Amino acid sequence: MAVVPAAFEDAARHLALTGSVRGPGPFRDHRAIVTRGGHPGGRNTLSLMRLMSAAEASRDLGALLDAVERGETIVITRAGRHVALIGPAPTGNGAALNAVLAAYRPDEDLARDVHATRALLA
Repeated sequence: MAVVPAAFEDAARHLALTGSVRGPGPFRDHRAIVTRGGHPGGRNTLSLMRLMSAAEASRDLGALLDAVERGETIVITRAGRHVALIGPAPTGNGAALNAVLAAYRPDEDLARDVHATRALLA
């Protein structure tokens, strides 16, 4: 179980009561963002992310990258609209990919279908 800082709990409580996280404290420039599940049956998630204007991100790119290196995900806005989500690059290695490939057993027709598709595209 993750340890949740008290300031985050306060922000979450404030969000539940008011629908906004704006206000004093370390999360004053953060907003609650709902991310839709990426696949059928996928869960929507509620995250607390910092918003930064495109001008601010451009002006202070070094600080933006420092925050992302620390694991923070930041929403970039232009004219009040969310236009980009910048977060840490996924970490992983070949072992994780090998585990997925070892667990996946394609059906016997897969190779034939791939070759037929490539022939159509050529």
